[in-house]
Amino acid sequence: MTQPTPLNLQVISTSLSTGSRFDIFTDDKLTKIYLDREQVGKYCELHSIKSAYPIRIYSAVVERGGETETIETVLAKDVANLIPNAVLEIAQQKYPRPVYKIYKPGLIETIGIAGAEIWIYHITSHNLIKLKDIAGFLNWEEDNPQFVFAACKHDIFFDGDYYYIDLRKVWSLLCRFGDAAKNVRELFNTEIFLELPQGGCQGFINAREYKKCQSPLGEFIIYVGKGFAENRFFAASWNLGDLLDEDDEHEEALDTVADFVGYVVSGRVFYRLDDVGKFVKLYAAQIWNGHNEQNQNLKRAWKFIKWYREFYPAFIKANVPYRAYTHGRDPICEEPAEKVADNISVKEFFATFDRAVENFKKQFEELNNENNQY
Repeated sequence: MTQPTPLNLQVISTSLSTGSRFDIFTDDKLTKIYLDREQVGKYCELHSIKSAYPIRIYSAVVERGGETETIETVLAKDVANLIPNAVLEIAQQKYPRPVYKIYKPGLIETIGIAGAEIWIYHITSHNLIKLKDIAGFLNWEEDNPQFVFAACKHDIFFDGDYYYIDLRKVWSLLCRFGDAAKNVRELFNTEIFLELPQGGCQGFINAREYKKCQSPLGEFIIYVGKGFAENRFFAASWNLGDLLDEDDEHEEALDTVADFVGYVVSGRVFYRLDDVGKFVKLYAAQIWNGHNEQNQNLKRAWKFIKWYREFYPAFIKANVPYRAYTHGRDPICEEPAEKVADNISVKEFFATFDRAVENFKKQFEELNNENNQY
């Protein structure tokens, strides 16, 4: 008797909520949900559950844990009376993976772009976007198999009517579609994320002066423009240059660090406000040679770093009701791995950053080498 050709299935999710592992598989059309027969058998044995009728078994080639293997699978609907209700519910959902059940999230911002709108919702510590809205931007239906597969790689939230994904995961979700989502990724980046690439880019961020703040080096000007939450605040290159490089001695260092950190040319050159701490730290690393602690620009950088570490969190707390965290956290605002006393000398302070300095220089050399290959 000819053996049927094994199915080609993909792991779309894993449920551990019942104390037993259930890997959830499907085909590329998302028409049927399968389970690992061995996992079902272990659960039934553990709970002394027996089937009253034969269950059809399907041979399937799957990739799991980075390895390809052939296993025996069963349809979830065929073992509905044997598996936990939680797993059965997952198998019957539009997005077959464990979901976080939430109350109706509140709409906190509407951003109009390209004749459409992006609605951002909030609940507890999450900023959310409806999956159907993201699918709509891609001109796909929400149950498009490719879209569902990609969405099931991330945490999904469900309020009883709509499925959502955390704003911080949208970029990763869109990247799974390659060129098909290129324009949509750019749309989200120019309006919400404002991730600025190494080497800089051109873009209209509608930056306008928002607030002048007194730093220990002089007036530090903050601009506001496109973007969501803290992503919409910027600093101007000319302003930072005036503050840090008092005698124009280290213009080359400023340019080097700008390329590494990332910037946008929008009339003028702007950096993300939450990149400013990293910018100044790496500028100091560029001009520090291990024994020039009396250099005035180095001292100015150190003063700014100490001030910024306290200033930035306070500014964000006062001006941003909901954090985005799509850009990560600025390490200059966090406690250094080695506690630094307030009265530490410049020389002693930068000695604690020796490893970080060398790592930065190594990364920048690698970046230059990659760029020179093209």
